[in-house]
Parts: sequence; C-alpha cells; structure tokens
Amino acid sequence: MTPTLLIDPHRLFRQGLVRLLEGSRYQVVAEHATVEEALASRLSEVRPAPRLIVLDPGSDKAQSIPALRAAIPDARLVMLTSNLQTDRLRQAVEAHADGYLTKDHDPGELTAALDRVMDGHTLLPAGLSAFRIPAPKPAAPRGLTVREAEILRRLVNGDSNRMIADHLSLSEMVVKASVKQLLRKIKAANRTQAALWAIHQGLDRPRALSA
Repeated sequence: MTPTLLIDPHRLFRQGLVRLLEGSRYQVVAEHATVEEALASRLSEVRPAPRLIVLDPGSDKAQSIPALRAAIPDARLVMLTSNLQTDRLRQAVEAHADGYLTKDHDPGELTAALDRVMDGHTLLPAGLSAFRIPAPKPAAPRGLTVREAEILRRLVNGDSNRMIADHLSLSEMVVKASVKQLLRKIKAANRTQAALWAIHQGLDRPRALSA
C-alpha cells in the first residue's frame, strides 16, 4: 500500500477521491483543505508516513508548498487541478513536483498516472502524455532576442508552430527553423523542456529583453 496525503479545498472532491482510491494501492491516511492546514496538523505524527501527496494548491501561498515538501521530504508530490494554468505549472516546476495532472482523468487514467509517478517518472501535461524530463536548471541570461523570448512564451502556452506564426506574422517555415535553433541555443531536447526552461527563467512573465 502507498500511504497518501490528500489536500484539496473542496470537501466533496476529497471524499470522492478517497472512495475512488479504495481498493487501489493508494490509502488516504490524512486529508486537508489547504497546505497551511496540513502543516499545522502534526504531519510528522501521521502513521504510516505519507509516501505520496496529491495536492490542489487552491489559494495556498507560494511558499507553503516548499514548506510541505520540507515537512515530508521523502513523499512524491502530484498536483491535481481543474485546469492547466501557467502560474500553477510554474509553481509545480519550482516545487519540484513529480506530476501535474488535471481532474478530467477517468479513474483508471488517474491511478495509472499515480503508478508512473511512484515508479519514478515525472508527468507533465502535454496531451495527457507522460514525459521523463530532466529538470532544467536556472541559468544566466543567454542573450535571447525579442523574437526568441516571444517564441518561448508561446511554447509555454502550448502553441503550435502555426499558432506562433499567426501571432508573430511569420511563415510557419520560419517559425519551425527558429524553434529548432532556439532549442539548440538553450540546450533543450524538446518543446516541453524549452517551456520548462522558460518558466525557470521567468520568461512567461512580461520582461524587457534586448534584441
């Protein structure tokens, strides 16, 4: 069995997930509405100690998730939210979350995703596919041009080459070549790693860059 800590602001959802996980390898040993509530509840005394945290951050403060990780350092962390949001994805990356899933999974997909996380994989949202991603590390500015920075912002949004081309008034061929060159420049293996690198650099936020 995998002792599981469940944190979600909606009591009805928590109760539903507890029932959904009954009969699986995941046993909910504690549940809370917020991270702050969980941190105030003597997590160190929960037995068996949680090995998995399933969390919807809700209105929790950004610093609360690192505090939760510090309180249960050996547990895997999965963010389970209602929709994909750039700020939440950034929060997940900065907290070194092991998974970022949405609540529109069916029960079998959800438990299969949790199984992959417990097997050591990192899951991020990209067509609900699993990616094993070496965590990009923050680096010094690499002299990105204004166009390259904007392309990175569009990659964070999940835009296709056609969408980027329309947004920047370029041909799709030019965008394809620019993305390929950009991946080499920041040493990213694919678009997902490039988006994560951009989030680490804060490029998904407005920022002045020189051309």
